[in-house]
Amino acid sequence: MNDRIEKRDLMTRLRRVGLWDVADSHRGLVRLRRREAGEDRKTATQGAWREIWALYEPVVERLEVENDTGSEETRLAGIPADLDSVLDPNYSERDRGKQLRDGLLWAALEWARVIRDTADGPVANVSAATTPPPNSWAISVLNAYALGGIDKRRELITRAMAFASKTPDEPEPVEAQQPGGFLADIGGQID
Repeated sequence: MNDRIEKRDLMTRLRRVGLWDVADSHRGLVRLRRREAGEDRKTATQGAWREIWALYEPVVERLEVENDTGSEETRLAGIPADLDSVLDPNYSERDRGKQLRDGLLWAALEWARVIRDTADGPVANVSAATTPPPNSWAISVLNAYALGGIDKRRELITRAMAFASKTPDEPEPVEAQQPGGFLADIGGQID
């Protein structure tokens, strides 16, 4: 990943599918976390690029295929066309990195309730979730990993849990915390 052309290619691919802004924000947070853990600048930067690409790759690849074929997004059966109808209306996180975290964790934690395999392929029942999806990224992750097969499903859980375990030990400043939302909802389930 030290090669500038690779980074430029990743940036181009993320921009082409409309994910660069959130990926760049996430990359900055990952780089900061790695620096705080003692990595030097170069190692932290390269590691952040690898981490975001590992997380975004399945979604980017699916969107690229859809864009190349000129087809509309392949949507998992059961996901409504109007995503606003199923998203958490109280979710108010503004930090894009945290939005990514929340969407990824929701998809991983709600997977078993929401996804059912049928003879015709996987089907989603978003209303079966214990909490509504926090954002459309959660639905995109669910969609991409469900349509990717059993290996992609295992990969989602692995990535989500690894990502969740990398959160800093230091809590957010009180003024930065948002009451309610997905993490507050699942917090009560964990206690």
